[in-house]
Amino acid sequence: QKYCAVNGSSVIFCLCRIHLKVESMKKMILRLLLLCPALAFAECAEHLFYIDKSDNANVLYYDAAVTDGKLDKKNPVKLYWIMSAEKNQTEGRTMLEKPQFGIKVKEMEAEKLYQINVRNKNLSNRNIYVGFDENGCAIATTTVDGKEAFLNRIFVQISPNSGILPDVQHLDIFGTDIHSGEKLTERVSAK
Repeated sequence: QKYCAVNGSSVIFCLCRIHLKVESMKKMILRLLLLCPALAFAECAEHLFYIDKSDNANVLYYDAAVTDGKLDKKNPVKLYWIMSAEKNQTEGRTMLEKPQFGIKVKEMEAEKLYQINVRNKNLSNRNIYVGFDENGCAIATTTVDGKEAFLNRIFVQISPNSGILPDVQHLDIFGTDIHSGEKLTERVSAK
C-alpha cells in the first residue's frame, strides 16, 4: 500500500509499505554493511554453511556454485562431505543421506537470490536464502532464535543407539545476527 500527501507539485510525505521478503533481505544486508564497514573489506567465506553430526567427525558442506559472478540456476548450491574420520576424503551423499540432507531450490524474483530448504524433516519449514552481499560474496541467511542471521552451522545430535537410519534427538542452529553481529544459537527438537 502507498500513502502520499502532496502539496502542489512537491511530495511532503510518502510512506510506502513493502512486504516483499526479497526487499527486506537487500535492506538487511545493506544495513549490516553500513553498521560494520570493516566487513566491506573482508574476504568471502569459503562455505555458505555446514552440517556436522555427533556420531562421527565428517562434515557436510554447502557451497555456492558460482560461475561468472552468478549462482548456477539449476544447482546454486553444491553439497559434499569431507570425511574427516577417513583422511579428509571428499564424497557425495549416499542414497540414504539424500532425503535427510538434500535441498529443494526455488529461484526468487530478485536477481541472484535463491531460497533453499534442507529436506531434513526438522528443518523443512525453515527458509534459507542464498545470494550475494554488496562485495559479491555468496551468503546464506535464515532466522535463528527469531532473528535475521547469517547461517554458519547446523549440528545434528544423533541418538547413540541409532541403526542405519540415524535417530535425531535435536539440531542446534548457529548463526550471526545480521544487525548486531551477535552469535546466535537455536535448538530444534526432533519431531
